Amino acid sequence: MKLTCYRFRRDTQEIVPASWQRRWMDEVQAYRCIPLAMANATGWEILSPSHFSVSWNGGAAPADLRVESLDGYPDLPELVKSHFGHGILTFYPSYLFTTETGWHLWVRGSPNSPKDGIQPLDAVVESDWLPFRFTMNWAFTRPGRITFEKGEPFCFITPLPLPLVEEVGVDICSLEDNLELHREFRAWEKSRNNFLDGLSQRDPDTLAAGWQKFYLRGHSALGTPACTDHQIKRRLAVPRIMEAQPDQVVQDNSRPHAVRNVVSDEGVRRISLRFHDQTVDLHFPLGLKTEIDALFRHCIDDSSVGRFPILVGENGDSLFSVRSSELNAQNLTEGDFATFLMEAVVHDLVYRMQSAVALHAGAVSDANGNAILIAGGSGVGKSSLTAWLLERGFQYLSDEVVALVNEQDKVVGFPRSLVLKPGAADKVLAFQAFQGARAVQAGSHFAANVAFEKVAPNSSGKCRLIIFPSYVAGSSLYIEALSPAEAGLRLIECNLNARNFPDGGFKAVAGLARRTVALKVQYGDFADLDGVIDVLTRLMLESDLDARAMRQFLGGILHKPQIAVEAPKVKTYPVPIATPRQEAAEKKLTVGMATYDDYDGAYFSLQALRLYHGDLLDEIELLVVDNHPDGPCAAALKDLENSIPNYRYVPYGEQSGTRIRQILFDEAVGDHVLCMDSHVFLVPGALKKLLAYLEANPDSNDLLQGPLVHDDLTKIATHFRPEWRSGMYGVWEADERGLDPEGEPFEIPMQGLGIFACRRKAWPGFNPRFKGFGGEEGYIHEKFRQRGGRTLCLPFLRWLHRFNRPLGIPYANTWDDRIRNYLIGFQELGLDTQEMEEHFRTLLGASVADKILSHMKQEIEERPLSR
Repeated sequence: MKLTCYRFRRDTQEIVPASWQRRWMDEVQAYRCIPLAMANATGWEILSPSHFSVSWNGGAAPADLRVESLDGYPDLPELVKSHFGHGILTFYPSYLFTTETGWHLWVRGSPNSPKDGIQPLDAVVESDWLPFRFTMNWAFTRPGRITFEKGEPFCFITPLPLPLVEEVGVDICSLEDNLELHREFRAWEKSRNNFLDGLSQRDPDTLAAGWQKFYLRGHSALGTPACTDHQIKRRLAVPRIMEAQPDQVVQDNSRPHAVRNVVSDEGVRRISLRFHDQTVDLHFPLGLKTEIDALFRHCIDDSSVGRFPILVGENGDSLFSVRSSELNAQNLTEGDFATFLMEAVVHDLVYRMQSAVALHAGAVSDANGNAILIAGGSGVGKSSLTAWLLERGFQYLSDEVVALVNEQDKVVGFPRSLVLKPGAADKVLAFQAFQGARAVQAGSHFAANVAFEKVAPNSSGKCRLIIFPSYVAGSSLYIEALSPAEAGLRLIECNLNARNFPDGGFKAVAGLARRTVALKVQYGDFADLDGVIDVLTRLMLESDLDARAMRQFLGGILHKPQIAVEAPKVKTYPVPIATPRQEAAEKKLTVGMATYDDYDGAYFSLQALRLYHGDLLDEIELLVVDNHPDGPCAAALKDLENSIPNYRYVPYGEQSGTRIRQILFDEAVGDHVLCMDSHVFLVPGALKKLLAYLEANPDSNDLLQGPLVHDDLTKIATHFRPEWRSGMYGVWEADERGLDPEGEPFEIPMQGLGIFACRRKAWPGFNPRFKGFGGEEGYIHEKFRQRGGRTLCLPFLRWLHRFNRPLGIPYANTWDDRIRNYLIGFQELGLDTQEMEEHFRTLLGASVADKILSHMKQEIEERPLSR
């Protein structure tokens, strides 16, 4: 039988073979019930492409049920809405399903997946003739609010020869009429009662058996095989992506049908890759078996089946494709496909993980199960340091991603092959631990597997030490013990699945930082590490000292010359002269950005303004305030004045941090100022519409902002919800009024300050006692409101912001400065600080937070704030 799924809309939802796993079954070991697990996997699931909430007030009208996007998904009204009223939620699958004659579709919710407050409704669809689509409906069981996650199944389809049900006869008989069946049933009944008695009496043999396995083995209670085709696991086909070739379309009941398959059934192998409690299924041509084995041989776990498939296709001419839930990469060379494949695998394993915090980190463990976490962004030297530690006798957990599982600081690694830079690869492959390893090219890097005996059992360990490495060619060895606050801040930047937790996963991360010693290690060559890092790590792992005592111990020895040298001196450069102000040049708008060693960000933001808004350049001033004027980027930033008209460079190094934006307003020539980070793009047309808005509202005292566009260029965030999360006041949120770029402005409580505009004379300024970074969101918005202005979202003022900084940020970003600014800002505005103080006590620990708060409050008492 063939089930064909015809796409007819661009927001196609993903269809995957159903998984036999359920979270509640994990907790109660319900997989012993084979019928439950088989029911779970007997069909295909259609997954929601959006994260949204639904509220029902109990009324009968369709308007009494409200659907709200939680991720800015643009096509939500085409996916789900209230159609029938009476608390019925209706989904619209974006497929027309057809089956062969005599086969119908049983349409329902995923079996054994209860959802509190709402119930899926079953339907039977005559898909063997139906030329139109069906809907999937859910009924609220009581008024309230529920959510559907992105990737959560909203529909479950099972093709069945349902017309044959009418041919089924039903007889009611006495069991004694079937002597053989009666004998086997009584044998099972007796065995079952004896087993239950054994459990209640704590019989050792019964307890050791755990459960009866007659059904699992397909045997009767008499011990004889009762079934020749007994199944305990369902393996359904992964939907194939069909692409019709020109002039190769045939007719099937007047419906188009593709004839070429991107990933053919023939010659394809499936393996399951597992990371903690997440599994993906990888389907690939047999010809790539050697490469796949080199990449993932330590990660294979075919005892489980992944819900989300990743498809590797061979397109001919030695080109490949990689398709996953978020990736569709075509025409990849053999060297490139490994890079895209590893990215897809890690993403799908991490994206939906909710039982553990996933950290961008490597890890190794010793023979006693003590683990070292090696954390940091891409390119800092995690894989190289991991490989060096393997050569020193440690066992491999991962070089890319680990899961922080519980408050006992257990970390679980994903032991894919190590990914090494070309220069490091030559040295690492010479290590004894990598003798005989196969190196697969992955873009410009190499992926090298590890000897089996070097991989830790179960790929887990208890974290006893955190290292934040930094490889700087030519530098000498430098080791520094970090405070819990510093380590926590760095780990937060490594959190890969913060979106899956109400608190962003920061309680778990902060707890790990408090309970574990953390080191910053800078090195320029493997030889620098010999005799120092290996000795120091063994000492720390084998010590009985707790983290606090170990930090005190390290505070003494790390100042000794043989262990730590002075921090490398920072080279300074001549400070350029500011570009002269052109007072005579009247400008409607100053577009200004402050930058700290971010020439690339500033360059591309400036050039994007010229490329996409070039017709407005005569009306605006481009202003750059260099916050590190004696740094390496200063001369290049200054030189831009020779090639960019209306560009002005201003060096300012007296102080750094959030307050540096104040200099933009002090230096601006325009009557209005658009302040933006030095790594922001404005969408085409936005600047022109902003100028028109400012001309229409020349005396406005409002703060003007717009929706942030996510990296996928589809989802947006129109504002911050005023809520504490992960050491910051504000959580990204989307208001449906911002979905239409032509929509009317509307008030918002607060928004990120990646970009904002106002009349220069209406700017209220930052408190002069702010230091460093943090505390500005919400503060500056309330300051506008207290002065009679509004904080508005202009739906057309859309902007894209670079958040990811794989090489790290070049300036200090500390908890002390952030808490200080929040405390100063809240007290200046007359706002209650209790919720803020409790948030940081929970996040950082009461002892750390209270120390910072006490110091700041004492300073404020000595120099009271004026309002």
